[in-house]
Formats: sequence, structure tokens, C-alpha cells
Amino acid sequence: MVGWQVFALLGPISRWVLHCHGAFSVDRESFDLKAFRQATGLLQHGRHPLVLFPEGEIYHQSDLVMPFRSGVAALAVTAARDGKRRIVTVPAAIRYEYLEVVTSRLLEVMTTLERRILLQPRPDLPLLERLARLAHAVLAIRELDFLGAVQAGKYVDRLVHLMDSILCRLERHHKARARDDDVPSRVTHLRHVIILQGEPLAHDDLHRAALDRDMEQLNVVMQLYSYLRDFDTDNSRLERQAEMVDKYEEDVLELPTATKRGDRRAIITFGQPLEVQPSGDRKADIRILTEQLETRVQQLLDDLHGRRRPSNGSAFEAAPGSNGCNELSPSSCETRR
Repeated sequence: MVGWQVFALLGPISRWVLHCHGAFSVDRESFDLKAFRQATGLLQHGRHPLVLFPEGEIYHQSDLVMPFRSGVAALAVTAARDGKRRIVTVPAAIRYEYLEVVTSRLLEVMTTLERRILLQPRPDLPLLERLARLAHAVLAIRELDFLGAVQAGKYVDRLVHLMDSILCRLERHHKARARDDDVPSRVTHLRHVIILQGEPLAHDDLHRAALDRDMEQLNVVMQLYSYLRDFDTDNSRLERQAEMVDKYEEDVLELPTATKRGDRRAIITFGQPLEVQPSGDRKADIRILTEQLETRVQQLLDDLHGRRRPSNGSAFEAAPGSNGCNELSPSSCETRR
């Protein structure tokens, strides 16, 4: 299951390749009944597993699980409740490692990023210090843009305040408030409301242009949210610093995807299956399963980060150019990050 935006960004050949691999699109900002029925049908009657990425966004945080969307659990619980066969979810984690040293390429991009926002390049500083300097500068620019002044306080506190200020203003304007208070849920709800408001409007309608600006502000909120835990983890690893450079390259230089810097391998590990057994309280079942999957995927990532053999599953490595999926049994891919 792939967000429709992925298909929209690709050319016809790439879309055809995705379809050949069994991918189908879903509108994540609305209740896509067609995609929901297709997904539950695959679970109940299909020959192959259903693969989903429950974070719903690309955060460039390979060592940290961001909040899971409830859609994965909702599909599993619905399929188990309405179907006649056993439904399981198999948590999985993916971690990437460079096969070559790419430090010089990262430093080149850092210089470009610093110059783009009028910072003096500092090649004399370690890369991590330059990233922290860039992060504070980008946040200050966003604060000036949305709040009118640079705020005082800790980096994370300022991020949270800025996100909440933007969301509160949009929620008041559109008279919309999500049931859940986490940032991704609030953004998803607002996107849905704004899309519904814009559907009957002509493309040259001035109100549609205002709605488009509001959607762009929601994109800024998700950018800010992806920075929230940048300095929470061990940033000494090359891969972690490269992820941060990738993120700023996309956001500051406005690239659709970060530049390729070198060959990498993907290490994928699968945890023990969780059988879905609905209790009758659908909301509670979805919430509990979502929490279980999120916790187990983080545990798998922690195992990979420590380079220990996972104690609760199996792992394999896919080097560049290899087709690792051919080495897996279909039952191993029910749910994966």
C-alpha cells in the first residue's frame, strides 16, 4: 500500500514497475474506502501478504520509530473480525549502512546548505557541530516567518511551540480539531478538512490558493516534526549524520529526494508474528495493536543498532543489486516499517 503522492511523482514506467510488484495507492488524507477494502480483501483472501509502512511519512530517522498511524492495526483488526482465516502482523525493521566513506560528499552539501541560508561555511568545525548550527538557524528562520521573532529557550521546546502555534491557528481557522493530540494526527485531520473544502472550487479560485498555502504550512509542520528527535540519539555514526544532511538537503534546497552519496546495504529483521484476536472493542483493539507493533519495531531497531543478532526474530542483509525478497517466505512481510 503506497501513498498516491508516490505514484503522482513517478513517470509511467516507474508506476508500471510498482504495479507489477503489487503496489496500489491509498489517499491517506481521506477515508479511502476502495483502498481499505482492497487491503482487507488481500488479508482475508490473498495469496501474498500486505506490506505497509505504519509511520506514514519519511522522517530520516532510521534508529527511532516515530508514532505509528492506526491504519495498519485497523486493517488487521477488521480483516480478523470479518474474515475466516487467521490474521497475523509481523513487525519488521530496516536499517541502512554505507558501504563506503562518504564524508567528503556530506561536507560539500553542508557548505551548499550553509551558503543557501546566508551562513558563513565552517569547514573547520566537525560535521555534527555544523549540523547543530544549521538546525538552529533553520528554526530561527521559521520562527521569524510564522511568529514574527526568534524565540528563546531550548531547541526542542521552541520546535514544539512553533508546531503548536501553526496548528492551533489552522485549527481555529478551519474549525477542525483532531481527536488525538499528536502532531501527525492533527496534520492528517487538517489535510482532510482542507481537501474537502477545496474539492468544489475552481483552480483559479482565490480561496483555493489560500487553501494551498495552508497545505504548505502543514508540510512545514511535518518538516519541523521530523527534526524533533535529531539530537536525542547517538549522532556519532556516519549514517545518522548523513540522514540529517539528507533531510536538510530536501527541505532547504527543495529537492524531491536527497542526492545519492554512495552504495548502501539494507539490513532487515523480522520479529515474531502477533496474531490478531479481536475482543469486540474495536477502538481498544486498534490502539493496543498499534502500541505493540510500535514497541516491537523499536526493539528490533535497538537490536540492529547494537549489531546483536535479534533475540526475537530473524534478519538478512540485502546488498546493492540483490533481490533479498526472493529469500523470504511470504508470511514474513505482513507488516513492516
